Amino acid sequence: MNKGINLLGRKIQTPVTKAVERLKLLRVIAISLLFIISVSSIVLFLLIALSPLPSLQKKEQSVLKVLSAEHSDIAKLEITKERLGISSAIIDKRNDFSKSVEKIISKMPTGLSISAVKMKNKDVSIIVSGESLSSLENFIDTLTKASDEKKDFTSVTLQEFEALAGQTVFTVKLNLAML
Repeated sequence: MNKGINLLGRKIQTPVTKAVERLKLLRVIAISLLFIISVSSIVLFLLIALSPLPSLQKKEQSVLKVLSAEHSDIAKLEITKERLGISSAIIDKRNDFSKSVEKIISKMPTGLSISAVKMKNKDVSIIVSGESLSSLENFIDTLTKASDEKKDFTSVTLQEFEALAGQTVFTVKLNLAML
């Protein structure tokens, strides 16, 4: 019985009522999107605040300041390190003349003295003086035996022999080719 009585009239949907319903739907969607965005931004803020990222950024800035201040010192250290490496390579390539001199001195009898030594690559030139011809002869014989056996020298060459008049000092200049 109530179905037939309509005091307000029939509900006819007009385009205005459809637009109002769509507007309500868009408002609900906008409010829900606003809520989702605000919740996600709060969560993101909390993640950033609680993560170690800000402290890492501060550490990075402090390290960069230290490195920029110490840059010249680091460059100087690297140059020094490189020069030390080059120096050690040169020292390794250099001939060890102390061993050569020790070999010559070990073969020298008493009463003789070395007055000059010149070294170039593997060649050694020495000037030996003494008051006894027999000491000089023993020294030269010892050096020639060593060169014949190829122990320390490959060759011994007598360059000069000098006897000063009125004095008993004899001088011998020898050239030695070292092994």
